[in-house]
Amino acid sequence: MRVGYRPGRLVGLVGLVGLVGPMTAPATVRLSRHRVELALHRLQSGPVAPAASEARGGASADAVPLLRLHALGGRAVEPGPLGFEAWPGPVWGLDFTGHGASSRPVGGGYSPELLLADADAALAYLGPVVVAGWGLGAYVGLLLAGARPSLVRALVLAEGAGLAGASTDASVVHIIDHPPLPIPANASPAGADPAGESGEDPGADPFAWAELQVDPRPAAYALGYLRRAAGHPGRPAGPVAVVAVDPGPQPGWLHAVEAEESVAGRDRLGVGAGARTADRVAAALALLAGSDRR
Repeated sequence: MRVGYRPGRLVGLVGLVGLVGPMTAPATVRLSRHRVELALHRLQSGPVAPAASEARGGASADAVPLLRLHALGGRAVEPGPLGFEAWPGPVWGLDFTGHGASSRPVGGGYSPELLLADADAALAYLGPVVVAGWGLGAYVGLLLAGARPSLVRALVLAEGAGLAGASTDASVVHIIDHPPLPIPANASPAGADPAGESGEDPGADPFAWAELQVDPRPAAYALGYLRRAAGHPGRPAGPVAVVAVDPGPQPGWLHAVEAEESVAGRDRLGVGAGARTADRVAAALALLAGSDRR
């Protein structure tokens, strides 16, 4: 199934999905954004757009989807437990541009804000969500929460590749020449076939690996998005975000975010310091599922 998306048409598209979309979505939905085709995967069954359905007397608000945003070089569909399996509603996972089954632009040009537009296209299809982000996906999820505070009810921040970025100084310029910086052996360049029904991962675009490791992430910039989300009128009681990152050294933006009153730190999870990432994510989601964020 393919769905078109235009920036600035978010509300209209959500309403359209609610009117014509089935209550059980196909396993993978193809979303078109400008010249990019994105793959949105249904990882756990449930209704497509509960907010739109509820307005028509349909699905309960308890069915709010969980949107999974993967780490740098990852994909929505990954092997092994990730921690979202016990979420009480449907679970969706988005392949960012240059990853998994989504298309790869020629010549790169990647930034977290580009991936933010990817996630915004997923919101246009799903409606209100709780977001769980790993690594780079955690940072993009934070930007999404601030950009669409009425649609992102809460956020879980988990560790993974691409969590830190590079310099916190926005004035530092990194020029990516060809070939890019050293990258994993399984990286897949532009023009390569994205992952298909076989589920085989072709690897991320080399330019994605290179460019998304050196983008600046000033703490003040991240805090601006968090505070916009926290200050949105009508936001339910409870944390805007829950940190499920392994204890230890943190990038500056994450350290600043965790210090905010609107964020639940790792001490709220009730798991040991040596817990697996999946266990910390599961505990964070249980904390949110027990609130009215569902």
